[in-house]
Amino acid sequence: MPTNGPSTIASILRAVGLEIAGRLRFDIAPLGQLVTADGEQWTIFRKLRLVDFGLPAPQAMVEARYNSPQSLEHNRWTSLMVIPLFAGLRGFRSKLWMHNGKGDFRVVYEWQTIEDARRFAASLTVRVVDRHSTPGSLKVELLEVPRLA
Repeated sequence: MPTNGPSTIASILRAVGLEIAGRLRFDIAPLGQLVTADGEQWTIFRKLRLVDFGLPAPQAMVEARYNSPQSLEHNRWTSLMVIPLFAGLRGFRSKLWMHNGKGDFRVVYEWQTIEDARRFAASLTVRVVDRHSTPGSLKVELLEVPRLA
């Protein structure tokens, strides 16, 4: 179910409201940390989170990997422009941006519910990334977060 115009506009307006209210925060603690995944090293270059005021733990994640023909610096700047397209969507909790220094990027989003994650995986944001990445390189995976008893 792709995100259409009205829900995209609603996301942008809600993201602006969350920013004004101080509920969207960039975390600097993980910047520069190395993460090993699938046998590769990834460097964290940005983390955005919703200040949740006691919401339950996220139940789902969406991981996207893609190659970009653009430089890392270009991707850093352009990735800021799409934040309002996803940060205001229902269920958004956080996003972690990583690169491997070879033109590949890995982003991990946390969502409140699996349905929120499914809705995002079919959203305008994912289509924008697909259009601006190397053709055929975008891989999107939806993951349920195991619940602790």
